[in-house]
Amino acid sequence: TEICFLTPEHPKIVAFPDSKKYLTAGYSAVFICKATGRPPPKYEWLNPKGTKITSFGPFQISGGNLTIKEVTTDMNGTYTCRAYNVIKKTGVQIGEVKAKVAIVAIHGKI
Repeated sequence: TEICFLTPEHPKIVAFPDSKKYLTAGYSAVFICKATGRPPPKYEWLNPKGTKITSFGPFQISGGNLTIKEVTTDMNGTYTCRAYNVIKKTGVQIGEVKAKVAIVAIHGKI
C-alpha cells in the first residue's frame, strides 16, 4: 500500500476587493475574504482593536466572510481577515496571511 502525503501550502489571499468602504448606518455590509492553501485555510476576523470577532450581536462569520447585520456609526476602523492552515492530526498552525479592509466613513440613514 502506498501512502501519498500532500505538501502543505501556506495560504494565499485570492482576492480582496475594495480595501476602503463607505457604509450607511442601519444597513448591512459584507466583507468577502477568500484564500487558497493546503490544507484548506481556516479564517478569523479581527476588529480595529485587534480582537477576534465572533458570530454574535451585529456580526456573522461564515467561512471567510464577515457580515455586519446592521452598521452603526462607531464601527469605523480597519478590520483584518486572517487565513491560516492547521494540520489536522497535530493542530499545529503552519502558515498565515492577512488582508485588511478599512471602514473610512459611515453615513447616517437617508
